[in-house]
Amino acid sequence: MLKFSKQYLNDSVRYEVAVNITIEYKDHKDNLIHVAVISIIPKLAQANPELFSLKYLEPCMGLLTDSLKQKRFISDSLQATGGIALAIQDRFKPFWKFIISDIRNLLLPTLKRDFQKEALECIRNVVIGIKDRRTRPFGEEHSFPSNEMTLLLEKILEIGLREDVILTLETLKDCTPSLVSSIQSGLLKVLLPIFNSHTHKIKRSRGLPTPRGNSTSKISTSETPSEKKATRIETSSGEDKKTTLLALKTIASFKFGAVDCMDEILRSVSSNLLDGEDLILRKEATIVCPQLLIKYEANISKEPRLETLEKLLLIGVADPDPDIRQTALHSFLENSKLDYYLIAEENLKILFIAFNDGVFNVREMTATLIGRLSNLNPSLLMPFLRKVIVQLLNELELSDSHDQENSIRLITLLVHSTRKLIRAYAEPILQALQKCFTGDMDSSITLAALACIGEIAELEEEAMMPYIPKLMPVIMEYIQDQSSPNKRRTAVQVLQQLASATGYVVDIYTQHPQLLTILIDTFGNEKDKQIKREIAKVLGTLGAIDPYTFKMISTEVEEYNRGSTLTSSSHDIMYSAPEYYLNITIIALTKILRGASLQSHHRNTLRSIVKIIKYYFAECP
Repeated sequence: MLKFSKQYLNDSVRYEVAVNITIEYKDHKDNLIHVAVISIIPKLAQANPELFSLKYLEPCMGLLTDSLKQKRFISDSLQATGGIALAIQDRFKPFWKFIISDIRNLLLPTLKRDFQKEALECIRNVVIGIKDRRTRPFGEEHSFPSNEMTLLLEKILEIGLREDVILTLETLKDCTPSLVSSIQSGLLKVLLPIFNSHTHKIKRSRGLPTPRGNSTSKISTSETPSEKKATRIETSSGEDKKTTLLALKTIASFKFGAVDCMDEILRSVSSNLLDGEDLILRKEATIVCPQLLIKYEANISKEPRLETLEKLLLIGVADPDPDIRQTALHSFLENSKLDYYLIAEENLKILFIAFNDGVFNVREMTATLIGRLSNLNPSLLMPFLRKVIVQLLNELELSDSHDQENSIRLITLLVHSTRKLIRAYAEPILQALQKCFTGDMDSSITLAALACIGEIAELEEEAMMPYIPKLMPVIMEYIQDQSSPNKRRTAVQVLQQLASATGYVVDIYTQHPQLLTILIDTFGNEKDKQIKREIAKVLGTLGAIDPYTFKMISTEVEEYNRGSTLTSSSHDIMYSAPEYYLNITIIALTKILRGASLQSHHRNTLRSIVKIIKYYFAECP
């Protein structure tokens, strides 16, 4: 009835009858019936909070108080108490002081967590319910003495670090302003021993250079009483590792405000976890440390700040795990406030080492980060950038196809992010990229080079003009390539960049008569909305052409195609039909093998070539 017929209880008479019937069974000897009565009480309170508070709150709370003293009813009684508090809200205040001692006793460690979860949930619900949303927060007026809440807080902290404990502390902090400082200091006393319990002899076996000044020797090795109680945590222990991970997430997410011991916390995390051997803890510490540096910038002194940043940079360059290296660099990318540290000359030297990383994502992040730093101190960055450009151009010339593509992508990133600095190297880059448009080059390299040229076009308009005649056939070919939407999209975008930057418009139709027809046909047949939008932009940028001129161009194209047909017919006379078709077929199949985007067809293509060769040699006398 409470679940499906709530309107039935809107009438006060019916409601009182339902409550009276329920209370009659409160002393029933059957445990199931007693539990059912306890579970129904908060639902009755929710159905009519005012009438329940006025007439039935006192006897129901008496029942719950007695039930809390019986072990078999503790769990249900705690849930019912929290449910009543949520239902009647601040009317529950007078009764909270009578059950707080019972709940506090349920948090004792001797109970082996039998009812700690339910007790913590009850505390959260009561505190949320009692908080008066219309006037002042819970704890300021008409409440129990503050020392009661202080004792309760001490019992909660004695449980140790758990997710439900953190959730309860956050609820208390939000609802009871008078306890904020006690909650913050108490939680920090719980967290610090966990971090210090990972103290170990720092090993440099991972290849990390020793930070300048040997910062680890400056950290005090004296232990507080709370630290002496903490047991040493081995990184191989799964349960302790979970606790440490929760501690790291808590120190990053919990709002501690202005605290004086953040230097000690940061040093503890940095010294014990950033240099630790456990990959999971080291990665989490790599995420947390930059957050602490940004979040508590005003509460952290210069020395521990620089020590931590130095370790993070070294991890981003030299950590043996590539995922952790990426995490460290990503932390710098996310927090531009840390750029002031990276722009120092000695740190730039370390950062540029990451350009030699074996993982391409690390090199990509480094290029993006350097691009952002170029706005802070261009003169200091220029020598390092020159070396990187020379290195990438050498890789483009001497490496295999995969490394060539990666080098072009890195150059594209640098061009995009360091526009003013890299302008002087536009011409050498264009000359190196020109070799990527030869017939035997892999299509993925050509596509990457095309995208790079589009970025350079926005920097050096005049330098691009000599290269456009060689680029246009590739662009038109890629626009018509139905096997790869990425090719079509890139080709159209590069054409848009070239036209916008160089002003090469209108005349382009006369010098490349097929272009307009290709664009119009592709626009009509294209299914990708983004590509259609890009084609529309290109058509608008290239401008309108005189209809008569367009008709003349179309006639020239038709005559050219007709002449090509006649030429091919004359070649048919010179060659026998089998030889001619054999040549055409082999050329077409070879183009498929060269296309990286057509790798799924390579096996069938090779089979076809082998069959053709076998058939041809079998037919030869």
